[in-house]
Amino acid sequence: MATPDSTSAQILAEGSITVESPQNQFYPPTMQKLFRSLSLFLILTCALRAEPDLEPFRIALAKQAQFRSVIVEIQQTKKMAALNEPVHTKGKLWLQPGKAFRWQLGEPIASTAIYDGTAVYLLNEKDKSAQSFPPTDNKVKPLLMMLGMGDGASIEAMSKVLRITGATKKNSHYAAAFTPKPIKLKRAIKQLVLQINTESSFTERIEWTQKDGSVVTTTFSKPKINAPLPPQIFSFNKAEYSWEN
Repeated sequence: MATPDSTSAQILAEGSITVESPQNQFYPPTMQKLFRSLSLFLILTCALRAEPDLEPFRIALAKQAQFRSVIVEIQQTKKMAALNEPVHTKGKLWLQPGKAFRWQLGEPIASTAIYDGTAVYLLNEKDKSAQSFPPTDNKVKPLLMMLGMGDGASIEAMSKVLRITGATKKNSHYAAAFTPKPIKLKRAIKQLVLQINTESSFTERIEWTQKDGSVVTTTFSKPKINAPLPPQIFSFNKAEYSWEN
C-alpha cells in the first residue's frame, strides 16, 4: 500500500501557503479588509477539507482495550542510505493491552523490549547490556503509544504531538500519515505511518521515516486474540544484564 498522502494537508502543515496582501496604493482600506477576510476564509476552508478522518483509530483503540491478550508475529524492515539492500528481521510480540508487553526481534533473539507496567526495559541480548526507562520518557513513549499504552494512547493525546497529513482506505485496511509537532521530535522523526485493520481492530503496520531518510517498517501478522500467554512472559532475570542507566 502506498504511503498516505494529502497534498493540501502537507502544504498547510509545512506553512507553504502564502497569501499576498493587496498593496495600499492600489486598493482602499475597505477593499483591503475584504481581501484579508477572503484569504483567511480560503485558508480555513482548505484546512477543514484536508483533515482526514480519525474515527477508525478511535474505534480500533476502544476495541483493543477489550482484548485480554494478543500474540502476533513481527517482520521489521530497515532501509538506510548506507545499505545497498534492506535489512529484514523477524520477531514476536506478546501483549496484554494497556498493561504489559514483550517485543523480541531476531532469530536467534538479538533485542528485547519489555514493559511490565512500571518501566520499559530495552535489552541487548548479544552483549547482555540493558537500559530502563519510565513510561513517560520520550525515548519509549512512541512505542507505548503505538501499542495503545500510557497517557499518549488516545487520539486526543496523539493529536498533541502528531499532525495527521493524509489517510487512505483499501478494503479493511486503513492507514494514516502523521508528522511530529514538537521541535525535539522533528529532529529525529520526519513521518509516521500507522495502519490498522478495521475488521480485527489491530495494528498491521507502523512505519517511521527518520530525519536522515532511513525508514523502519514493522508489520504485524497472524494475530492471536485472547490466547493464553506464557507464564512470566513479562519478567526476566535482571542480574543477567549490565545496566547502562
